[in-house]
Amino acid sequence: MEYSINLVLSFLFGLFLKVYDDIIDNKLNISEYYVDILKYFVITLFSIIFFNDGVFSTLFVVMGFSSLIMDKFYTSNLHISKDTDEQKDLLALNDNVWVYSCILSGCFIIYHIFKNFNSLKSINLFSYKNITLFISIVINFFIIIIEIYFTPEHASEKKLYSRICVLIILCIFIYYMTYFSEYIYEGNYGIMLMDIGILIGSIIFLSLDKFKVFDNLKK
Repeated sequence: MEYSINLVLSFLFGLFLKVYDDIIDNKLNISEYYVDILKYFVITLFSIIFFNDGVFSTLFVVMGFSSLIMDKFYTSNLHISKDTDEQKDLLALNDNVWVYSCILSGCFIIYHIFKNFNSLKSINLFSYKNITLFISIVINFFIIIIEIYFTPEHASEKKLYSRICVLIILCIFIYYMTYFSEYIYEGNYGIMLMDIGILIGSIIFLSLDKFKVFDNLKK
């Protein structure tokens, strides 16, 4: 498998997206100037990735749509849990950066369809790569649904331990994926690396928050 810069960008996207998300979720008292820099950096990263990879864009839309479904029918109807501050909400998509990313990924899916229209006309939907893409769509859909259902709160010990477990499973999974790289689109690896970046960022934050490192930044 030839590794592209897109895989590095995918990991960085996941990591910095989670840093930004935790700042917003926990309403940390950080200068708006620095938060905006981080936000635009995240937007730049996902714009480059979506432009380069239609498969990544497709998988990201599925994840965004899954979160939207849970927000609409589940988290929006929950009372604030004991694990959250009263001023927080439980919505997964609680900032406009999520709206930007979902809309942009949808636009780039259309772009990639038109760009590759001739080759798509003769596409084999049952090729190994397309089967593994479908499997990735299903896996990511259920990861989002299950994660939000069992740990809707933004910060808790249960969420920390669950994310450590998922990180270990994903690292093992992506390791074995490398043995079958000829059957897997690069975007599948990219979305997994984004997930790993998100999990690492989340675990670091939750671990530090457990020791009250951010208490002086909380409003």
